[in-house]
Amino acid sequence: MKILLSPSIVPLFSISLFQLTATMWGQLTPQTPSKEFIRIGGRIIAVEVRASSDTTPPVITVGPSAGSITSSGATINWTTDEASNTQVEYRQPPGSGNWNPVPATPNPAMVTSHSQALTGLQPNQVVEYRAKSADAAGNTVTSGILQFTTLPDTTLPVITVGPSAGSITSSGATITWTTDEASNTQVEYRQPPGSGNWNAVPSTPNPAMVTSHSQALTGLQPNQVAEYRAKSADAAGNTVTSGIQQFTTLADTTPPSSP
Repeated sequence: MKILLSPSIVPLFSISLFQLTATMWGQLTPQTPSKEFIRIGGRIIAVEVRASSDTTPPVITVGPSAGSITSSGATINWTTDEASNTQVEYRQPPGSGNWNPVPATPNPAMVTSHSQALTGLQPNQVVEYRAKSADAAGNTVTSGILQFTTLPDTTLPVITVGPSAGSITSSGATITWTTDEASNTQVEYRQPPGSGNWNAVPSTPNPAMVTSHSQALTGLQPNQVAEYRAKSADAAGNTVTSGIQQFTTLADTTPPSSP
């Protein structure tokens, strides 16, 4: 805070006080909300009190550091020496285009202990990040660039609906199911049940990463039980295989062609 002495009393000059307490010049004694006085050498002199503008950015005293790291996210923590807002910018992988700010607009809560979650990251990859905080005057501090690595994805997809057989004919059916994350599509079947090796359709899983799966089976024998199981693997290769289900193809009612 700067205290400017009124030119009608003494020649104009300024002195800086950090607190309204005793100083080397005397004691600042507030008398009214609009007027201040300073006691110097036994004399009380009227002064004009003006707050100096804040141009000092916050200082990051601890961190930033990444914690609670998972295959898809982490939490960034840091501490500043004065109350300021909260934002993290990140890129994955490092150097890959523009920074992604989280949140898009800084969290306006003015705090000294900062915590910001990052989500939606790719598993088993390096992420670079930097922390940003601005005080009430808009002075902004940006940390240096730091890195962490997300954990590998070891979680299997979950089949939440199905599998079930529909559109059953004398020679085929369509198997449908739903997974809780994007994954590929394949069905294995045998007809009749327990008859040797499983037949995979398609032979290589359909690579489209989806959550709603549908796979047609063709070339089946009429009026026979077929057993099947659904398989889906996510981008990390984690594969879920359903339990074994059955359906019966319809009888062939098509008359033979005339000679």
